[in-house]
Amino acid sequence: LSILLYNLIIYFFIKDKSYLVYVTYLFFLLLSQLVLEGYAFKYFWPNTPALNDYVAVTFPSLTGITGIIFAYSFLRMNIYLPKTSKWFVSFTGVYFLAIVLSFLGVNKYSFNLLDFCGLTLAIFTIIIVKNIAKKKFRPANFYLTAWLIFIVGIVIYALRNLGIIPNNFLTTYILFIGSSIESILLSIALADKINTYRKEKEVAQEQNIR
Repeated sequence: LSILLYNLIIYFFIKDKSYLVYVTYLFFLLLSQLVLEGYAFKYFWPNTPALNDYVAVTFPSLTGITGIIFAYSFLRMNIYLPKTSKWFVSFTGVYFLAIVLSFLGVNKYSFNLLDFCGLTLAIFTIIIVKNIAKKKFRPANFYLTAWLIFIVGIVIYALRNLGIIPNNFLTTYILFIGSSIESILLSIALADKINTYRKEKEVAQEQNIR
């Protein structure tokens, strides 16, 4: 929530759309975690348990959609990997399908789609970001580090749920810890990206003057 408010304030100052997309992503990520941990039901809609069946799919799906949009714009996929970016963006359609199936009452298939997207996108994103980083786009390195930390958190959380690793403080709160570190690193990456833009603009202006 702190990172969300911080980036929202910066957006109002510099009006860069990347910050607005990132704030939206953080908003749905926060809601998804509140739903998964039961806090949303406990504090926001304790008298309507049926609502949980819908939001348990809708909020994670919207997190995935806004995450894809943010990655697409932040990593300049349309410039560095124009063909691959089309496949990447197409995953938003799968998330929308999961939401539709949820409202049709077939949550089993919705969760299957979420699992499929989560695993496939995790691998796909790592490959994409590594390829962009090789093209000397420095913000991609920040993104890759943040994404890997978040994925490690998800894996540990899943292993705990499966009973493969013990239930302790770290494994219980690793999802929050991982997403917090990811949020901080992506905030740094956004700031670095603004500096990169600024330098590119200065170089372009010098060339125009010459």
